[in-house]
Amino acid sequence: MSKITIQLNMDEQQSKKYPHRLSNQYEVTMATLWYSGRYRKVPTGQRSSEVPPDLPYLAATCRTRCEFKKQLDTNSVERAR
Repeated sequence: MSKITIQLNMDEQQSKKYPHRLSNQYEVTMATLWYSGRYRKVPTGQRSSEVPPDLPYLAATCRTRCEFKKQLDTNSVERAR
């Protein structure tokens, strides 16, 4: 499978709000699936790592959220200088 790279330019307000939206999507989806029949028998400590590989969009949401956090942390450090 090939990989893609996306470059986004957002204003500061958008870049602060969007990761919250991604986190909300991730949390709602995980909460819905957490006790579903498919994952009910997976030990609780393993569910969070078991679900995203089964749902590529959820794994992508998680990666996007993490990248936003890294970028925002990097930008705040640069501004502090």
